[in-house]
Amino acid sequence: MSRTPAGRNQPRRFNNAQLARVANLSAAIACECPNHLAELIINLAAFEQYSNECASRNLEDAQLHVQLNHSAGQARSILEDSLARLIEIEGIKV
Repeated sequence: MSRTPAGRNQPRRFNNAQLARVANLSAAIACECPNHLAELIINLAAFEQYSNECASRNLEDAQLHVQLNHSAGQARSILEDSLARLIEIEGIKV
């Protein structure tokens, strides 16, 4: 997993349309993992954006939002790596 400079998250590896397609394939491969990963990634990306845009009352609050954004971005990136591996193993076209 590659790292980015402090304060910047990895760019998204999958967009919401791609993730929706992956989520809808679960029945075709008899496994719910793609669905769960796609939903988690969509939700993390949404929270990542929200925490980036959230209003802050003071410097401490702003620092908290930066931390929340960074944590969500790291979690998203880790799960995107796992989803990419699952897609590769299952031969899923995104």
